[in-house]
Amino acid sequence: MELSGLEKQLLNVMAQADRERPIMEGQIAAAAVISREYTNVGFFTKLSVPDDVAILDLGRWKLEDMPSGVAHHPSLTAGASFILWIKSGRLVTLEGFTNDGDWPADEAAFRVAV
Repeated sequence: MELSGLEKQLLNVMAQADRERPIMEGQIAAAAVISREYTNVGFFTKLSVPDDVAILDLGRWKLEDMPSGVAHHPSLTAGASFILWIKSGRLVTLEGFTNDGDWPADEAAFRVAV
């Protein structure tokens, strides 16, 4: 399974703003999607990064250390938020959720920011 267009856009925007940009970009390029689960208000995309790819700072384990972003969508009055979860220096889950309302069917209409 491959990253969706929205997931690619989110990860690239998060990487651009991250203090460990080169390592994050390397992990994104090598990441495989293990699973993707949609809920009524968002999604969880589980990722796998190969062992031979450089790892991020192992001190990144608190919520405030995780890359995050927001996105605007015409169907969502309060937009959506995103968190990229890191475990043992590797990207493990991209989480997206609305700030108000149900997850829109047309993900192409999202406009991502950090």
